[in-house]
This record gives sequence, C-alpha cells and structure tokens, in this order.
Amino acid sequence: MLTRGASTDRTVFFSDAVFAIAMTLLVLDLEVPDGLQPDQVGAALVEQLPHFFSFALSFTVIGSAWMNHHRKVRVIVRYDFRLQVLNLLLLFFVALLPLPTNVLSEYGGTSSP
Repeated sequence: MLTRGASTDRTVFFSDAVFAIAMTLLVLDLEVPDGLQPDQVGAALVEQLPHFFSFALSFTVIGSAWMNHHRKVRVIVRYDFRLQVLNLLLLFFVALLPLPTNVLSEYGGTSSP
C-alpha cells in the first residue's frame, strides 16, 4: 500500500471529478411537471423556487469548497496517508451536501427536521 508520495496529480484529478459530479447531480432535483397548460407554467416554476434556491446554495457551497481545495492543494508537494484520508473525508461531505439543502427546500418552510 502506498502511504506517501511526491505527485498529488491523482488526488487532484479524483477530487476535481468528485466536485464536478456533485455539482452536476444537483440539477437533477430541478424539474418542471409534465402536462401543464401554457397558463400553468408560471405557477409551476414559482412552486419550484425552493428547489432552485437549494440548487443555488449547494452549487455555491460546493464551488467555494472546490476553489479553496484547489488553492490549498496547489502548494502541497507530497502526500501521506493522513492527507489522503482527510481529503476523502472532505469529498464525502461534498458528495453528501445536496441532501441537507434538499431537505431545506422540501421542509424548510415548516418545522425544521
């Protein structure tokens, strides 16, 4: 098992992929219901505003985390097992982030879970 090394390229590429996939999957919660009459489209879009705000919040937080990750990883010249574990932990929370913001969009106007 490799526990240390000098090239962080694979870590950076993997991290960028997780960030990109997490940001891309956020859009799946945005939808317009099928079978609407032309006069119902506006109201249907207004009903989707909480989901859009959830998307925008998640995208902003993940984007900010990616920019910080990118800035910090550029100065790292070698890695060890601890850094890899911490990076995976960060990526776990990045991948999980859409869940709490989706909960907020669904239930934020009522009681907080």
